[in-house]
Amino acid sequence: MIDDTIVSDVGKEYSVEEIKHSNRIIKSATPKGILDWHLKWIASIWLLVAISLRSTGVPELQVYDMFLSFAGTALWAVVGFMWRDRALIMINTIAAVMLLGGLVGKIFGA
Repeated sequence: MIDDTIVSDVGKEYSVEEIKHSNRIIKSATPKGILDWHLKWIASIWLLVAISLRSTGVPELQVYDMFLSFAGTALWAVVGFMWRDRALIMINTIAAVMLLGGLVGKIFGA
Protein backbone atom coordinates (compact mmCIF):
# COMPACT_ATOMS: atom_id res chain seq x y z
CA MET A 1 0.00 0.00 0.00
CA ILE A 2 1.41 3.39 -0.98
CA ASP A 3 1.21 6.10 1.64
CA ASP A 4 0.03 9.24 -0.16
CA THR A 5 -0.13 11.53 2.87
CA ILE A 6 0.42 15.14 1.90
CA VAL A 7 3.12 17.08 3.72
CA SER A 8 2.98 20.86 3.49
CA ASP A 9 6.12 22.99 3.53
CA VAL A 10 6.07 26.76 2.99
CA GLY A 11 3.02 26.69 0.76
CA LYS A 12 4.14 23.62 -1.16
CA GLU A 13 2.64 20.18 -0.81
CA TYR A 14 4.45 16.89 -1.33
CA SER A 15 3.38 13.30 -0.98
CA VAL A 16 5.45 11.17 1.37
CA GLU A 17 6.42 8.98 -1.60
CA GLU A 18 7.64 12.06 -3.53
CA ILE A 19 9.73 13.19 -0.57
CA LYS A 20 11.31 9.74 -0.20
CA HIS A 21 12.39 9.55 -3.84
CA SER A 22 13.12 13.18 -4.64
CA ASN A 23 16.58 14.55 -5.34
CA ARG A 24 15.23 18.12 -5.28
CA ILE A 25 13.73 18.11 -1.77
CA ILE A 26 16.40 18.58 0.90
CA LYS A 27 16.02 16.18 3.80
CA SER A 28 17.90 16.28 7.11
CA ALA A 29 20.21 13.34 7.72
CA THR A 30 19.31 13.28 11.42
CA PRO A 31 15.69 12.69 12.38
CA LYS A 32 14.32 15.49 14.56
CA GLY A 33 13.48 15.04 18.20
CA ILE A 34 15.73 12.11 19.09
CA LEU A 35 18.60 12.29 21.58
CA ASP A 36 21.47 12.79 19.13
CA TRP A 37 19.55 15.59 17.40
CA HIS A 38 19.21 17.46 20.72
CA LEU A 39 22.83 16.84 21.71
CA LYS A 40 24.29 18.05 18.43
CA TRP A 41 22.29 21.30 18.57
CA ILE A 42 23.12 21.97 22.23
CA ALA A 43 26.80 21.28 21.52
CA SER A 44 26.77 23.52 18.45
CA ILE A 45 25.14 26.41 20.32
CA TRP A 46 27.62 26.07 23.21
CA LEU A 47 30.53 26.12 20.75
CA LEU A 48 29.17 29.23 19.03
CA VAL A 49 28.77 31.00 22.38
CA ALA A 50 32.33 29.97 23.32
CA ILE A 51 33.66 31.38 20.04
CA SER A 52 31.77 34.62 20.58
CA LEU A 53 33.30 34.91 24.09
CA ARG A 54 36.75 34.22 22.64
CA SER A 55 36.29 36.87 19.96
CA THR A 56 35.70 39.59 22.56
CA GLY A 57 39.34 39.36 23.62
CA VAL A 58 38.36 39.89 27.27
CA PRO A 59 40.76 37.78 29.38
CA GLU A 60 38.22 37.36 32.20
CA LEU A 61 35.93 35.45 29.82
CA GLN A 62 38.59 32.89 28.87
CA VAL A 63 37.55 30.37 31.52
CA TYR A 64 33.93 30.49 30.29
CA ASP A 65 35.12 30.07 26.70
CA MET A 66 37.20 27.04 27.70
CA PHE A 67 34.35 25.51 29.70
CA LEU A 68 31.80 25.91 26.92
CA SER A 69 34.30 24.69 24.32
CA PHE A 70 35.04 21.63 26.46
CA ALA A 71 31.33 20.92 26.98
CA GLY A 72 30.55 21.39 23.28
CA THR A 73 33.37 19.15 22.06
CA ALA A 74 32.53 16.53 24.70
CA LEU A 75 28.91 16.47 23.54
CA TRP A 76 30.00 16.23 19.91
CA ALA A 77 32.23 13.29 20.90
CA VAL A 78 29.16 11.61 22.43
CA VAL A 79 27.25 12.22 19.20
CA GLY A 80 30.19 10.75 17.29
CA PHE A 81 29.97 7.59 19.43
CA MET A 82 26.22 7.43 18.86
CA TRP A 83 26.73 7.74 15.09
CA ARG A 84 29.83 5.49 15.12
CA ASP A 85 31.66 8.25 13.24
CA ARG A 86 35.38 7.85 13.89
CA ALA A 87 36.30 11.31 12.60
CA LEU A 88 33.86 13.02 15.00
CA ILE A 89 35.02 10.77 17.84
CA MET A 90 38.71 11.45 17.21
CA ILE A 91 38.68 15.22 16.74
CA ASN A 92 36.18 15.97 19.51
CA THR A 93 37.65 13.56 22.08
CA ILE A 94 41.15 14.96 21.56
CA ALA A 95 39.83 18.55 21.65
CA ALA A 96 37.82 17.85 24.81
CA VAL A 97 40.85 16.33 26.58
CA MET A 98 43.07 19.27 25.58
CA LEU A 99 40.45 21.81 26.64
CA LEU A 100 39.89 20.00 29.94
CA GLY A 101 43.63 20.10 30.63
CA GLY A 102 43.74 23.82 29.90
CA LEU A 103 40.63 24.42 31.99
CA VAL A 104 42.04 22.54 34.99
CA GLY A 105 45.29 24.50 34.64
CA LYS A 106 43.41 27.78 34.41
CA ILE A 107 41.19 27.06 37.43
CA PHE A 108 43.79 25.48 39.71
CA GLY A 109 46.79 27.47 38.49
CA ALA A 110 48.79 24.39 37.54
